[in-house]
Amino acid sequence: MRTTLRLAVALFAFAASIAMRAPHASTQAANDAIRPFEARYEVWRNGKLAGEARLALLSLGSRHELTTRTRGTRGLAALAHLEIDERSVFVWRDGAPELMESSYDQRAAWTSRKRSLRVDRASNTIASYDGKRLHTLAFAPHTIDVHLTTLALMARLRSNAHAPLDFNVATRDEIEHQRYERVGNASVVTPAGTYPALHIRRVRSTRERVSESWLAPALGYLPVQIRYDDSKGERIELRLVSRTERAR
Repeated sequence: MRTTLRLAVALFAFAASIAMRAPHASTQAANDAIRPFEARYEVWRNGKLAGEARLALLSLGSRHELTTRTRGTRGLAALAHLEIDERSVFVWRDGAPELMESSYDQRAAWTSRKRSLRVDRASNTIASYDGKRLHTLAFAPHTIDVHLTTLALMARLRSNAHAPLDFNVATRDEIEHQRYERVGNASVVTPAGTYPALHIRRVRSTRERVSESWLAPALGYLPVQIRYDDSKGERIELRLVSRTERAR
């Protein structure tokens, strides 16, 4: 049980998602920062295939939606029928994603977990509900959630490959300032092929947990590999299987 829950937490860390007044108008170029797409990944745990994940970006007119569906298909994750659904609704502001609302739904044989975030622009607050407690967070332009971090990195690098990689991220009970560093360039072998990629790593105060990604410039800086190591020795990896563009 604990192993499966750690897998769910690790996948959530990556991934590897309204009624309000109209947001600040974005330019057409900003709206086109990243076109709708779908990417599929293998999910590996400690060197063994454990499941699959599907990342999809959809345009809803002035709003946009990023979803991730993760399913356990092998080992303990399959036995527990592990399913994780994430959904983030956002707008493009100045070429970067800005959160409107998001939800996280984890289901397994013996447990479930839900979380949600909802922006109230009238009061500049974010209502965060974890199934037990309601937290009120301060909202500011360009705030994202954990799920949108991948998209924010892609958009930042597409606009300026040398720009600082730091973001204000709404979590369960606080706004975190997350920063990423460039480690270097690498050639990454995946089921989808071999890609030159930029290796980045989240800057943390401790090395007990390591979050790193390899982003392919040829795919608009889509992650072709993601890796997470936790303090208990667990390693989760996502490896790109396929990527396709979607109709608007």
